[in-house]
Amino acid sequence: MALVAGDDGHHDDLAGHRVERRAAEERGELLAERTADPTDARRKLVRLTPHGLDALARSARIFDELRARWSATLGPDRLRALETDLRTVTPPDTFTLDAEGWLGGP
Repeated sequence: MALVAGDDGHHDDLAGHRVERRAAEERGELLAERTADPTDARRKLVRLTPHGLDALARSARIFDELRARWSATLGPDRLRALETDLRTVTPPDTFTLDAEGWLGGP
């Protein structure tokens, strides 16, 4: 989805998104939901929905399958070396693409 500047100078990034969100909401396909924080009225809590948890689990399985194929193609030692090289050139403070990191794990 792209951000598009409207005539009034505001970014109308959600004109189509509102329709998509409403349709996903009706089908029960939202990945996350926002709720009020009972301890702080200024904050919102964001929780994964069952659909979001399922999508996260499926994406983890897909990545595991991809990694297994890469290991079979490159060999386990070469894949480990590649992962080490990528960690070397990736800034340490970037977000991780693993489920544990998303959910506050190790």
